[in-house]
Amino acid sequence: MQLYLFKRYNLPIFELKTSATMKTKLLFLFLLLTIAVNAQKNKGEVKSVDFGNELLIEKPMPPLLFASDIAFIDENNNNRIDANESCKITFKISNKGKGSARSLIANLNNKSIEIKGINLTSALSIGNLAPNTSQTYEIPLKGTMDLVTGTANLQIEFTEKTGLQPDPIAINVSTKAFDSPKIEVVDYSFLSDDGQISLGKPLQLKALIQNTGQGTGEKIQLTFTYPSDIVANGDEKFPIGTLQPGESKEYIFEFIATKKYTAPSLNIAIDLSEKFGRFATDQTASIAINGKTKGATIVNITSTQQDKKVDIERASLSADIDKNIPVSPVKNANRIALVIGNEDYSSRQSGLNSESNVAFAINDAQVFKEYCIQSFGINENNLFYLTNATAGEMSQKINLIAQLLNKMYGKGELIFYYAGHGQPDEITKIPYLVPVDVNATNLSNAINLFDLYTTISSSNPLKATFFLDACFSGGGRDAGLLAARAMKIKPKTQPITGNIVVLSATSEEQSALPFRDKKHGMFTYQLLKNIQDKKGNISYNDLFNTTIEKVSIESLRINQKSQDPKILFSETISEQWGNWKIGE
Repeated sequence: MQLYLFKRYNLPIFELKTSATMKTKLLFLFLLLTIAVNAQKNKGEVKSVDFGNELLIEKPMPPLLFASDIAFIDENNNNRIDANESCKITFKISNKGKGSARSLIANLNNKSIEIKGINLTSALSIGNLAPNTSQTYEIPLKGTMDLVTGTANLQIEFTEKTGLQPDPIAINVSTKAFDSPKIEVVDYSFLSDDGQISLGKPLQLKALIQNTGQGTGEKIQLTFTYPSDIVANGDEKFPIGTLQPGESKEYIFEFIATKKYTAPSLNIAIDLSEKFGRFATDQTASIAINGKTKGATIVNITSTQQDKKVDIERASLSADIDKNIPVSPVKNANRIALVIGNEDYSSRQSGLNSESNVAFAINDAQVFKEYCIQSFGINENNLFYLTNATAGEMSQKINLIAQLLNKMYGKGELIFYYAGHGQPDEITKIPYLVPVDVNATNLSNAINLFDLYTTISSSNPLKATFFLDACFSGGGRDAGLLAARAMKIKPKTQPITGNIVVLSATSEEQSALPFRDKKHGMFTYQLLKNIQDKKGNISYNDLFNTTIEKVSIESLRINQKSQDPKILFSETISEQWGNWKIGE
């Protein structure tokens, strides 16, 4: 009897004869066979060993591989590859065969020629997988900044040593191009206590930073950079952090330009940086030394990132009425103006808190002053402007304009504007304009409104127009000067004489309310908005009536309180005043 072994094991062929030593030789042969079988098991499974006339060792058994449980996972869980986002694909490989998979490799490929900007890792080496086992694997990928919007056709292809790899996996997944932020200085304004840019005095630079792009801005930093002869009076670096599309934030840099400063204008760099280092734009803020500052308001716009484009309104430090002021082609040398904005009462009187101040009164007066110059055609040397005025200052300026009107011998015209507190005397009910240093319990030094009308009328003006953004019931935009009084007072009225017309912000016991979104009084905003909309070409009749209508509606809508402006005029001009025009 002969026993054969496959030549691949390099084992000798023995010829066995029946003898007394058969058992010994068979034992030796069994040991030799064990070595061969173990060697074969290291290369693959052996199906059987058959003893007969020959010893037969069969080839390895095949694996049977399947891919399942395919999943796509992304960072923000929107089932999409977004630019600059890390993702991964997970899958399970099961071997349901009787043999091991050997040298199994998975390759992830992008089959979409038009979709660029996906970073794929090198081949995933799975290795061997024993029979009747399964294992979960993951392949990472990432959208780059250059990713385009579309649908990517990704395919996982496998290789296996015996050629029995799983079928390919095809995955179609949406892609989204990078929405870049755009971090900008959309507006800036220089501010000072006296409205002038002077050396050696505290100044402020207010900057409004907005994300006008469609992507979220991250790790945003703001730095104010300035010449050596400017000294910072506060922080100069501000960590802004994150700005959503359309969102804006306001920052103030306080400084003093020393008297060593020799340049004709202040130049302060507003430097911006963000996460990617390429989506922020710097700007230099400039203003002439001895130039004038402007009032400021901030419109905070908030927004949520969406796939569709966000409708972004460009933010501003000023309201719409503060810009594009209509310009009259004519300057009237006989027209004068007195503009007063009394806002800060609490600093001048003990016992008052900030709620007793008149919000935005200075901003109202500053912008009305610009309308006087540009729309009403008043020369700057005929315009007198007071903010937070005392009793002495108000009385002095009222006497001055009365004298000027007298010197014009019936040709003079007056525009009188006041934003601040009004107050009725509790006994006489006579209404007063209240200077910032006058206590509401003693109005002897306040401006008696009836006396004011009489003083101006006696100056024989051709026309005199009063715009009063104040109430005379004892209320106010936030709180009255006598907050403890439970009831408001109905002010006294009396006829007006002379060529005078008055448009007052309220009727009887109402309060003059703010328009906080615009950083103005509701009355002043609607008044100037009407002038702006008509480009300055509007009659008093249209201006007054439209303002009354707008204030009445918007005050209810926005402040949920009634405010109905009122017109007063003398009988002398009852048929004339409605035809007067702003810039004539």
